[in-house]
Amino acid sequence: MRVKDVVSDLKGRNGNEEIIIAYWDKKWFTEMTGVEITDDQWYDIVLDGDNVIENLNIGDYLVDAAKYIVERKTVDAD
Repeated sequence: MRVKDVVSDLKGRNGNEEIIIAYWDKKWFTEMTGVEITDDQWYDIVLDGDNVIENLNIGDYLVDAAKYIVERKTVDAD
């Protein structure tokens, strides 16, 4: 995802609103691997990362976690 797309998505939101967001950039990967990464290589890494994140079903996990937390707090309140 491009930074400008994230910034656009966040416009108009309350600056104090809590959100869940994770990102990794080329600088981080360069530091972690100890090798320089070209723009073409970075593009391929990003595409691969998108596929991995999609296949991990992180959104589904977070929805299930949210349901569990809400239901647990509802039961605890009774």
